[in-house]
Amino acid sequence: MANTSTRGILLTMLSAVTFGFAFTLGPMTYGEAGSNPVTLTFLRNFLSLPVLLAILWYQGISLQVSAKELWSLTILGGIGNAVTTLMLFIAFSLIDVGVATTIHFIYPVFVTIGCVLFYKERLGLQKFIALLIATAGIACFFLGVDMSAGFSGGTFLGLFLAVASGVTYAFYIIYMDKSGLKNQPVFKISFYVALMSSIAMGIFGIGTGELTLTTLTPQAWFISTVFALLCTVVALSLLQIGIKHVGASTAAILTTFEPITSIICGVLLLGETVTTIKIVACALIMTGVVTLVVIFQPELRNALENIGGKTFLGDFFNTGRGEIEKFSDKTIDELVRACFAMGRVKTGALIVMEDEINLGEYIRTGIDVDAILTSQLLINIFEKNTPLHDGAVIVRGNRVVSATCYLPLSDSLSLSKDLGTRHRAAVGVSEVSDSLTIIVSEETGSVSTAYKGQIEHDIDADHLRTQLKLLQNRHREPGKFELIKRRFKNGKEASKNLHK
Repeated sequence: MANTSTRGILLTMLSAVTFGFAFTLGPMTYGEAGSNPVTLTFLRNFLSLPVLLAILWYQGISLQVSAKELWSLTILGGIGNAVTTLMLFIAFSLIDVGVATTIHFIYPVFVTIGCVLFYKERLGLQKFIALLIATAGIACFFLGVDMSAGFSGGTFLGLFLAVASGVTYAFYIIYMDKSGLKNQPVFKISFYVALMSSIAMGIFGIGTGELTLTTLTPQAWFISTVFALLCTVVALSLLQIGIKHVGASTAAILTTFEPITSIICGVLLLGETVTTIKIVACALIMTGVVTLVVIFQPELRNALENIGGKTFLGDFFNTGRGEIEKFSDKTIDELVRACFAMGRVKTGALIVMEDEINLGEYIRTGIDVDAILTSQLLINIFEKNTPLHDGAVIVRGNRVVSATCYLPLSDSLSLSKDLGTRHRAAVGVSEVSDSLTIIVSEETGSVSTAYKGQIEHDIDADHLRTQLKLLQNRHREPGKFELIKRRFKNGKEASKNLHK
């Protein structure tokens, strides 16, 4: 577990560093290189399309979407992505990249404000203080501007656009969460968002005369291509794998290395200066943002958990947890026996069966057990008034790894309002992983299961056994690189046999 967490931390940090470094490349294409913010925004999306198509082909993901999903993806691409990126790239031409990236990174602040204003979420004291700290950081940047110069000075406009890019990206995060797209594969969403952004920026660029593809130097083409690949494939894939290993909340905190990297690279590569006011402002903004992330802002958490569900590099090179330890028939028998024994005496229980997606983030919230699963062990754990009976038990293979674990509660509007916390937690963890969760009701003694965001109520022992069998027999598909190696090996063996 320690090695897995270390790998996740390093990969997430590397992702943030890659994003931060990539942003400093953009301004190098401006001016004599022949590019501008509109052209760079177009190329960043357009050049990524062939790579995204290749990834989707490797993962065997269909491009088919419904009309409603296409409309939502058009909004995400046209407003959430294209407008956000364009404003940020214009800001790069007016103020330091490190400053613009840091200000853009206040989007968690606007996610919080949006959820409070439009979704009536409660603004607690901790969130309010975090908002004040981040806002103070933004104010420091604006206080350093010569207001008499107005918008013609450029700096004020650059700061304003950097803030506005945070607002539109917050819209992207919230809309993704509320539109029902979050269960789609991340690279499928990325493809359509890039496609819609390319179309929008192409039309805008031609209409305004700002799409300057014919005047780009070879250097600008090279940097634009590297920039697109770093952001779309390398950094995003590293982030996906990192989230699988350390969880969404930890990954969200580690991504704060992105603006820090942009500041450092801006100084080293672009000759940007560092002043006291910049240091103070950046420190305030990052403190406010990290505080908001630690409070587990749901929309940010859901968005990151969605990214972590399936990885391209992990799928291609098989960089996941290796062979998933499956539970035995004996474990199935013990589970079924325990669940229905507890149901007969109305002992509440919540049991999560981990599959391919690592549940380490939730395991760490509980108490380590690490014992062979038996019916008596489960019954003893969930016995009322015992130290371990609250929360969930998480099972990996044939072992109970942790008890009293906290799970994310589902906020799905399709769930009945009569469902209690135990059932909402079961659905919640099934929405962000491929686990199967078993619930024993404390009120009725009935047994239910939750899988892929759907709940089945009042099932019998045979049905539970069938569901566990299906999970037991669900094999991990080998990565593409693994398949290529197998084919190469089989080809060599066949060639040897022919020459015998």
